[in-house]
Order: sequence, then structure tokens, then C-alpha cells
Amino acid sequence: MKTIICILALLSFSKNSISQTPVVLYTVEESYENKKDIFAIPFVIYKKGKYIDPPICISYEEEQSKKECIKAKNVLLPFVKKGTLLYSFKVGKRLDIVHKIQSSEFYICIYSGKLKTKSSATILTNSSKIGTQVTKKIKTLPTLKETQFEGVYSTHTLIGRIDIDGNGTAEMIYRCDANQASTVYEIYSFKKNSWKLVYKGGSLDG
Repeated sequence: MKTIICILALLSFSKNSISQTPVVLYTVEESYENKKDIFAIPFVIYKKGKYIDPPICISYEEEQSKKECIKAKNVLLPFVKKGTLLYSFKVGKRLDIVHKIQSSEFYICIYSGKLKTKSSATILTNSSKIGTQVTKKIKTLPTLKETQFEGVYSTHTLIGRIDIDGNGTAEMIYRCDANQASTVYEIYSFKKNSWKLVYKGGSLDG
């Protein structure tokens, strides 16, 4: 009886620890100035059941902007600091490749992690736990709505199929590109027998 209670307690602790630890998803981009420079750029933070846009820094010219940039750096630095391990996914498959951040740098209005080598992954994450369990297979797909950026319709590309919230069903993650200046990410979660759009944001100049 005690053994069963201990196992249940461990399962409960494991699930709660996943949900309470911030999970950051990163996209991998080459630098425009030097293609040898590879950056892991945070595009969403999952914390306590909520999806959050990573804070950005537009300019240091105005005093208010300086304060916002300092705040943005403080929020993201724990996730892009030197030595942070990032785990790789290619659409729905977890890869046996772990990247280590070499340094944290400011890139495209956001604090990012610089990598030593280019990654074949479509998504990186700081969590060693997500994507390690077998998830329930859902036969249907989300209904995607066309989004316009300045009159141009976006194209949806599936870049991730990962169980982020730990409920046993993988979230569907899409990258939406309308042009070279607009990139938005959408995350769908299967709740109450249907797909729900739970996050839309992470706009980057990419």
C-alpha cells in the first residue's frame, strides 16, 4: 500500500514540476550579417498554464525604452545564458541532439542564445522533460484561419507537435509567414474533443 502511495506521489510531483517550470520554445535563425552566427530565439514562454510573449527591446534611445529593455533582459537572461542546454525537435520527433548556448546576445529586438553549430531542428526547448512521453494520437487537425499582414495572406507551416502542458496530447505549433518582415506563431491544443487556438504571437522581423 505504501509503495502505491509513493508511486502516485511521484507521478503527481512530476506532473506539477513540469507545469510549474517555465518552458521556453525557441526558433533557430541564421544571422543576416554573418550566416555562421546561429541564434536560438525565444518565441513563447509557457508558465503556470499560460502562454506568454517574450519581452522585446525596441530602442535604447528613450528613457522608458531603456527601462523596458533592462526588464526584457532580466526576464530572458535565465533562458539564454551561457551553458543553457536546449533540446531539439523536428516537427513531431524529438532528436538526440542537445545544443549548449555559447553566449547571450541581443538579436532582432530580443535577447537570444548564440549556438556553436547550426541545428536541423524546427524547434528547440529548455525543457528536458517535454516530448519524452508517448502522447495520445488525434486523427483530426486544427482548422487554420488565414491571417493577413498588410493585405498579404500568411502561409502556415507545421514546425512542432509537442505535449507542452503535460496532459498527454501534443500541441500543434505552426509558423505563419506572410513576408520577410512578419512571422507569427500559433499553438493549438486539443481540449474537450476539439482543437483550440491557445496562443498567437511571437512576431519577429524574420
